[in-house]
Amino acid sequence: MPPDPGIDRMFEEIHKSFELDKTRHCKFIPEQVTNTVMLNTEKNLLAETDEVFLSYTKASLDNLASRIENEVFATGGYYLFADYIFNETRFLCIILARKKDGFNIEFNDKASTFDFKDTKNINIYKLAMAFEKISRELKDEKRSYFDALNQAQDKIKSQVVAVPLSIGTSVYAFFQIKADVVTFYFILAMLAIYIFFICWYLYLYDKDLKKLRSEITEETSNFETRYPEVFKIFKDDFSYINKKIASVLLLSWVIKSTIIIDWVLFLVFILLVVNHRVENPPFYPFRYL
Repeated sequence: MPPDPGIDRMFEEIHKSFELDKTRHCKFIPEQVTNTVMLNTEKNLLAETDEVFLSYTKASLDNLASRIENEVFATGGYYLFADYIFNETRFLCIILARKKDGFNIEFNDKASTFDFKDTKNINIYKLAMAFEKISRELKDEKRSYFDALNQAQDKIKSQVVAVPLSIGTSVYAFFQIKADVVTFYFILAMLAIYIFFICWYLYLYDKDLKKLRSEITEETSNFETRYPEVFKIFKDDFSYINKKIASVLLLSWVIKSTIIIDWVLFLVFILLVVNHRVENPPFYPFRYL
């Protein structure tokens, strides 16, 4: 490819961005890298011919292609290799450029080459901004999950108070009124309907919680795949959310089991009372049995 002033301007802007103090962590540390690209880099640096550099770029791209072949979120772009000298220091630059603000690359069909247009304000700080945006989105997701979970937990906890009060009120009424056996069975049936409603109510919340857990599992899997560094920050939080969901589901199951067992015991008690009532009373004096 013939010299292009657009290329010079682009790499000059990129080089300046990476020389900023706050982006020093973006640089490669050769001593700590063992992949094929970095291992071949040393061979390329020892040579100064175009043929060796071209072979180096092809080998690096072939290795990259094999590594991302099965990566779902690998969207690709333009890979740019540059071997240049800046301030009497030799640099090797490898960049993945997408056609977005800052990079303006077009393919020239006639010349079978890439044309590099004017480069505008290439700022590596955008990497940090993207990280903050992803982190903020993940925080919002976590907050919404906590809100939904807390609402479900509050609804379920309210039944811990409501159900005993209802059963206690029914028992108290049995001991305070005088009525025939049909009335007692009617009250018992009403209590059964109420318990059925509570169980169904809790069942619906169980479904919501299970759906929430499924969404969290899917979201965390996506974030772990696409943004592993961000995911590490929130990994413990999402683990806690899953544990809390399991605890609330267990609480719901305990409440449903308890009220059903209480109703069965109450039914047995009423049947025993009815079968052992006093002889020939004009009304059924429950409190004197």
